[in-house]
Amino acid sequence: MKSNNEKAGRLGALAVIALLAGVVTGVWVVCDRLDDQALAVLAGSICGVAAAIPTSLLILAVQRRQTEERRPQPQQTPMVVMPPQMIQPQMLQPGYSPGVYDFPPLTRGGRYGDRSFDVVGEDLES
Repeated sequence: MKSNNEKAGRLGALAVIALLAGVVTGVWVVCDRLDDQALAVLAGSICGVAAAIPTSLLILAVQRRQTEERRPQPQQTPMVVMPPQMIQPQMLQPGYSPGVYDFPPLTRGGRYGDRSFDVVGEDLES
């Protein structure tokens, strides 16, 4: 007993042979009924289409290559460093002279205030 794949393969081959025989018969009938000028026009049309197909494929290949070259390459994100904002002097109570108490209190090792930086584009967890 033959497997289904062998049967399908033979059926496909039979279908291709039948299609080829139908095309050959159709071309024979058309060529038999047309005069010489009509056959020349038909042959020219077929040759023109056959010549246009490789040219069209070549144009598509060139356009595809150009669009691939135009794609922007991944670049490193630019780093923007923002200066810290100037600390606004606090309003002094009346009676105190300016310049004596206008600095924020010293913290950690004699530095004025804590500075925080946010790095854009990196994971904050690491």
